[in-house]
Amino acid sequence: MMFTRLQYLYWRIVPYNWRPGQLWYQFKCWSWKRYSTVRPRWLPHTWVDRDVLLAHCMFEVLGRFLEGECGDDGIVDWDADEAHRTAMAELRELWRWWAEDYLKFDRADLTAGLKAPEWTSHETEDGFGFRIEFRHESPEAEAAWTTAILKVADSEAEMEAELKRRMKRLVDVSSFMWT
Repeated sequence: MMFTRLQYLYWRIVPYNWRPGQLWYQFKCWSWKRYSTVRPRWLPHTWVDRDVLLAHCMFEVLGRFLEGECGDDGIVDWDADEAHRTAMAELRELWRWWAEDYLKFDRADLTAGLKAPEWTSHETEDGFGFRIEFRHESPEAEAAWTTAILKVADSEAEMEAELKRRMKRLVDVSSFMWT
């Protein structure tokens, strides 16, 4: 009877997160089972714009899911029905695009063989900005450089548009990513 009262008092006074079992679980999650920590393996350990960080985190979660939970010993039968087969094909296609196309996209390939012009920067008259002046060797070199830079800008815009489409597709199929 006394133990029951003490137990009731303990459970009434001590918050759930401070109970020994919960403390041990929190310690395990903090120390070696970091289920809620996403560290994209392709980003440098420095400042990254949030739109880039979001894309990398989304595809990092996809990669962890495919590598860790969708192997031969996985608990989900991906051949159970057409919806699961379609979802797995979509997940694998998204991962293939990320690993083979997006991460290997290289802007330097578009300007290969061109010599970068010399440049200088000057502070603007109002003192709130800079003006950059490029010095090209010839008008032909300037035209080639301008064409290459426009090509780089176009290809980056296409890649960003494709990234957004792929992120939306990943969100659409994310309901299949629970196990």
